[in-house]
Amino acid sequence: QCDGFDDCSDGSDEKNCSSVECPEYRCNNSIACYTWFEQCDGFDDCSDGSDEKDCSSVECPAYRCNNSIACYTWFEQCDGFDDCSDGSDEKNCSSVECPEYRCNNSIACYTWFEQCDGFDDCSDGSDEKNCSSVECPARTVVTIV
Repeated sequence: QCDGFDDCSDGSDEKNCSSVECPEYRCNNSIACYTWFEQCDGFDDCSDGSDEKDCSSVECPAYRCNNSIACYTWFEQCDGFDDCSDGSDEKNCSSVECPEYRCNNSIACYTWFEQCDGFDDCSDGSDEKNCSSVECPARTVVTIV
């Protein structure tokens, strides 16, 4: 609803949206919002592509793809998924040190909040193994269902 795309055939999901506040950025041709993660990431998140305009001046918070102005973060680097259209976020991964954990069968990294979260972030599911012995950071509540 109110994302600039007609999800309902009659467009009713895009009506009465003018009062929506965007916490970060608004698309030029609609009331749809997008985040800094979506700005200049190489994918049109706005129906008019305004989130991908004027990207040469955008500073990447972490890394920039080799063949474009798209940015990616440290946890997208060497995670086994091409976040850059040229796959540059998945190159030279043998030398990458994982800040937290590495998947058993690959060079992909994952974080403590991806460990035992019920989703396979590693292709071999190693981030979801041995979950009964996971220690959580102080003041973190985890419910295992």
